[in-house]
Order: sequence, then C-alpha cells, then structure tokens
Amino acid sequence: MSAAESRLFGRLVEAVQTNNHVSELSDREGLSLQVAWSPAIGIRARARLVRAPGEAEDYAVVYEAQAACPADYPSDLPFVTDQVVIVVLHAGPTKSPAAHWIPSGSIATLGERVLAESRTAGWTLGSTSPTRGGGPGQIQIRELWRGPSRRFLTIVGDDTDGLVGLFDNPVTAAAT
Repeated sequence: MSAAESRLFGRLVEAVQTNNHVSELSDREGLSLQVAWSPAIGIRARARLVRAPGEAEDYAVVYEAQAACPADYPSDLPFVTDQVVIVVLHAGPTKSPAAHWIPSGSIATLGERVLAESRTAGWTLGSTSPTRGGGPGQIQIRELWRGPSRRFLTIVGDDTDGLVGLFDNPVTAAAT
C-alpha cells in the first residue's frame, strides 16, 4: 500500500468510525476513494480506488457488525462476530485481501478473537513483538504461519481506541 493509499485508508476508517457518509476522499497525490454507502443489509459501504480518470478499481468493502459470516466475505479471512470490519481487496504485494476491524469494545479482546479464529483456520502463532509506544500510538505485531504462508496480526492503539489488522506478508529468502 502506497503512502497515499495509506492516508486514504486512514480517512476511510475515520469516516466509518464517525458515521460520516462522505462520497469521495482524495489525496494530494491525485488518488481518490469513491465511497458508496450501502442500504444493503450487512454492508455499510463499498469503496473504489481511482488512480486516474477512468482508472477505478474495487478497493474495500465495509461490513456491518453481524452475528453470522456474510456469503461474500473472503473465505481466507477470519470472521469475527459483532465487529465492523473493513476488507481491503487485493492488498499489498500478495494482492490478497486484508482485514481491519474497528473494535466495539476492548481492542485486546478483539485481537485475541482474531487470533483464535485464525488458529481455527490452521494458522499458528510465531513471534510476537513487545508492545511498543504508549496510549493511542502503541502497537503490537504477531506473526502467524500456515505452511509456508505468513501473516501479520497488528493491534494498534490503546484499549479504548484503535484498530486490529490482519494481512498477508510474503516470505522472502532473508525472512526464512
């Protein structure tokens, strides 16, 4: 994810958290997200990334907190009940989906729920970084493995405000 995409993603998270139904978010580098807030049950919004006029691609789906996994939810991502989740489609170098949960309660508890769902799907916990920073800027990263595949579970923020993310990370020769 480029720096411009990261800034736009942060603004999308803020719009979801504050229920601000903006239709477009733009960046000084010329990228924009077109956001369509949805009346469909279970989906809060869909976003398309526009790199240049006429060059738009599906970027993210914002799922409402739900008791059951939606039919169109990516099968390779853990589903955590009763939590709003932003699924970024085709993220990073692996072009696989990434999930970012917006906690409705304790961020630590949500992180443990994502870890438990990942373990149920066959992922095992590798290394865990010590928590760095303090308050809203603190971060912890947990490495997950399933065969040769690696993911990072990130827990960012303090216990009242933050984000839990999960994304694939390709293994390089230096990392093995």
